[in-house]
Amino acid sequence: MAVQYFDSAELIDEYLKRYQEDNGLTDGEMEERRRLGGIEGILPGFLLNDRSLYNRYVNFAVGMIRRVISDGVVLKKMRQVARHDADRLVYQEMRGAHRVFSGISGDEGGLLRIAGRFSGKELTALDARAYDAVCEFVNTINGAFASDLSGEDVFLEVIPPVSRPDGTTLSTNCNLYGLPAVVDGYDIELFFAFDCDIGIADMNT
Repeated sequence: MAVQYFDSAELIDEYLKRYQEDNGLTDGEMEERRRLGGIEGILPGFLLNDRSLYNRYVNFAVGMIRRVISDGVVLKKMRQVARHDADRLVYQEMRGAHRVFSGISGDEGGLLRIAGRFSGKELTALDARAYDAVCEFVNTINGAFASDLSGEDVFLEVIPPVSRPDGTTLSTNCNLYGLPAVVDGYDIELFFAFDCDIGIADMNT
């Protein structure tokens, strides 16, 4: 199971603390905003709506990696960022009842490990064929998740996956979560964002 719980009171408290620090607010000013009902304008939408779905998605994705790629997966502490530079990235979006962004970043060995295990082929270079395999793996995760939800009358359209092998900057005005992991000794990082706008740009722009 992934260690992040999106419906936890601790996450709300952590977010409010960061908001207070970033905006230089005193405890009294924060309390005044709470008293006036401004908390809903402070917290990102996913903390106020269907939070269990987001935690369910993260655990689903990690479970797929363990079943399909390797059971030798070590998860590290999930982190929250507003911006991330990725040397190599494969990502996909789902849109509909929710907007879900997910991606896999990693060193060459980590992505090649995923590509080789998923395709069942001996891949020795992180070329177009290998990136296609990682894209198909991400698409498999999201397609299966969307299919599960459709049985519950929650509908998501799965947008075709994209590979960015030459450096990508992710940015958001809400929350982007990175979950570092080690797969058979190789480093990767899983990225997730929920009901957010994600900016995707070349790293050098």
